[in-house]
Amino acid sequence: MTSSLLTYPEMFQEFKIWGIHTKKKSVLTLTRYKQEIFSFLEFLTQHWGKPIEHTSFQNVTHQDIRSFFAWRMGQGVQKETNAIAFSALKFWFAFLKTKTLVTEIPYEKLKRPKCRTSLPKALSLYQTRRLIKNFYPETIEHTSGCSLEKEPNALSQSSSIPWEDLRDYSLILLLYGAGVRIHEALSLNRSHWPLQDPWLLTIQGKRHTARSIFLLEEVRTAVQSYLTSCPYGYQKDIPLPLFLGTRGKRLQACVLQKRLRFLRSALGLAHHTTPHALRHSFASHLLHQGVDLRDIQTLLGHVSLRSTQQYLHISPQALSSIHKKFHPRSSL
Repeated sequence: MTSSLLTYPEMFQEFKIWGIHTKKKSVLTLTRYKQEIFSFLEFLTQHWGKPIEHTSFQNVTHQDIRSFFAWRMGQGVQKETNAIAFSALKFWFAFLKTKTLVTEIPYEKLKRPKCRTSLPKALSLYQTRRLIKNFYPETIEHTSGCSLEKEPNALSQSSSIPWEDLRDYSLILLLYGAGVRIHEALSLNRSHWPLQDPWLLTIQGKRHTARSIFLLEEVRTAVQSYLTSCPYGYQKDIPLPLFLGTRGKRLQACVLQKRLRFLRSALGLAHHTTPHALRHSFASHLLHQGVDLRDIQTLLGHVSLRSTQQYLHISPQALSSIHKKFHPRSSL
């Protein structure tokens, strides 16, 4: 039995618009929430033995929600996933209250499932250099070495490299060299890319916040080499994405994720070697070089300094070194 509410996509479209423009949630967050809401609706349909209508939510009690999570735990769903579902349903009922479909939110007697805080992991400087150097060893390594220490114009001298490889190489350099999120990079259009000094790139981050980042010369050179080789050009009245797929559409994150999975297996790197790990590495490596935490917060586009602190992989030895190096009384 399927919930009849699933046949009303306009309600979820309104939910998405409300979440983006009123609550400043990202599209990815709302997409994830929608999956958990659908799961809850399907459970309620089975639990009540009848389809769910718009007016049905007024009858949902906290016991129904407890039953939902008890059922999920019996299915082996992890606490972290249940915590996301809890947030999704709480957000959903807040939306329903704005629509006067419920008068009370059945969450007052419930607490969010507790789960372990999983700190993000960064790559070491050695691992990062090794990853970049070997990103495409059969085509790129002999021309530039793919190291951040090589000549920045080496890539532009090679015309034999497939444009898709130049694209992925320039993308991975952008993720690490500027600390951007993968979806931030893939949402860029060519009109966003700076063509002159001061080489500032404006990024639209979470909750519609914008930040400007400086582009390293090697990143600029790699992207320009890719753009020169890319066979797809300008289309009238259509914004052209900066990073394109093989068929000329906006590149999907799974393409780079797949290549990274293959490469980390070939190089024996840890399972957390993902596109997002390059953003963590960007922040951690700057901190280890003595960059102020507030400056890293600005570069990452975090609203809260607490988010930046949780983002960084800091060893006790690194903290001790930074303390001794920069504290004004360390030399007394």
